[in-house]
Amino acid sequence: MFHVTCVGGDLRQLYLAQILISAGHSVRILGISQEDCQNLTACDTFCSKCRQIDFYPCDKVQEAVSDSDLILGPIPLTTNGTDITCSYPHFQLSLEELLSCLTPAQYLIAGMIPSFVEQRLSRQNINSYDYLKNASFARLNAIATAEGAISYAVEHSTGNLHLSQVLILGYGTCGSLLAEKCKGMNAHVTVTGRREETRALAVSSGFQYRELQEPDFARTLEQYNYIFNTIPDVVLDKSLLSHVSAECTIVDIASAPGGLDYQYADSHGLNTFLYLGIPGKIAPKASAQILYDIILNRLKERSPLYVPQSF
Repeated sequence: MFHVTCVGGDLRQLYLAQILISAGHSVRILGISQEDCQNLTACDTFCSKCRQIDFYPCDKVQEAVSDSDLILGPIPLTTNGTDITCSYPHFQLSLEELLSCLTPAQYLIAGMIPSFVEQRLSRQNINSYDYLKNASFARLNAIATAEGAISYAVEHSTGNLHLSQVLILGYGTCGSLLAEKCKGMNAHVTVTGRREETRALAVSSGFQYRELQEPDFARTLEQYNYIFNTIPDVVLDKSLLSHVSAECTIVDIASAPGGLDYQYADSHGLNTFLYLGIPGKIAPKASAQILYDIILNRLKERSPLYVPQSF
């Protein structure tokens, strides 16, 4: 049995705590109150598991992590390099407060761990692992991201995805899966990329393909009913947004601050949305199971904490 402390995050952390308890482990949650848990989860079964969780306020971080084997942080661990990420009200915990409490006997697992944090932990001989370094995580996580982005887009538009014109900016793991799901809903899908192999893959999968740098790319934008951005850079600047129809719904799922000029979009009444952390919002239970499997496999492979058949 392990002693585990879950820190911050979103509903994924609560469902992960449930899975850990079901597997026989002791679980603490730092910074999320029992009231938060009860308000956000209506499932009686889940609430019965929550009653086995020890809840600690942020001002008791030392007590919450002192004798834990595993410290499970959120995805991302931090968005500003200073504070631990959390979607719940009243949560306030600095990265420094958490890191200063960790010891070489513990293992920190979280998502998007900044390089300066990894370097510090290494100097202190503290084991850490980033969920995003798992080969299967990106693909499995992209399923919930794509489904959530499509659902959100349709909800915030006045039309159907069926037979609509869809543009997807970026054809990586998430962009390619998003394209497949839109195609499966009978949308006409165009994707963008920058490499020749991306073009070949997209065209062979049945998609139209455009280059962002094409001279006439801007003039084509007025035809799209939906635009999804997956590129973590400002690709839709005002020169491109000026060609987008006011009827178009743009859903930006790239990391903050997103991939378009929001000041221009807002001032010109464009229908734009920055929609982040989708797996934790629309599929927290399935996402938590993915995280649990990654944790289990990681401990089997590398961690000195792992004892066969104990996790």
